Parts: sequence; C-alpha cells; structure tokens
Amino acid sequence: MIVAAFAYLNGLHEEYFLDWATLYGMAGNKDAEREFKYIFRAFRQGKHYNLYAWIVSRNRYEYFDGRIRYYQNKADREEQQKHM
Repeated sequence: MIVAAFAYLNGLHEEYFLDWATLYGMAGNKDAEREFKYIFRAFRQGKHYNLYAWIVSRNRYEYFDGRIRYYQNKADREEQQKHM
C-alpha cells in the first residue's frame, strides 16, 4: 500500500504502476493486481488511510491532504526527550 501511495501522490498513472509492479514481481498474479486496483480506486474516492509519501517534485514528504510530514531522526528525538 505504501508503494501505491507513493505512485498515486507523485502522479504516476495506475496502468504504468501496475506494469512496473508486475515487472518487479509485486503484482504477478490476478489477486495482487486486483488488490492494487482496489487501492487506487479507494485513493480516488478519498480514502487515504493517513498515508504519506515522498513527493519527488517538491523534495519532501506529504500526506494525501497536502500537509507536510516533518521527519525527525532518532538521535534528535532522543536528545529532545532527554531535555523534557
């Protein structure tokens, strides 16, 4: 689902994604292909499952609704928790 979210948010057409997924063995059977089609249909209908993906053109993570997802690495989180 995360790979499908990346493809959808970056504007990759569903058919191109399915071809790519088949080529790399992610959608090699009809059940997997049907699942990816269901996921894309759910995305188009507004079901976003609170997912985010790297937006290549903007060089940042974004949620489906356009909010920016800020990333903080583990060392910074631990340092911040020490000071609380």
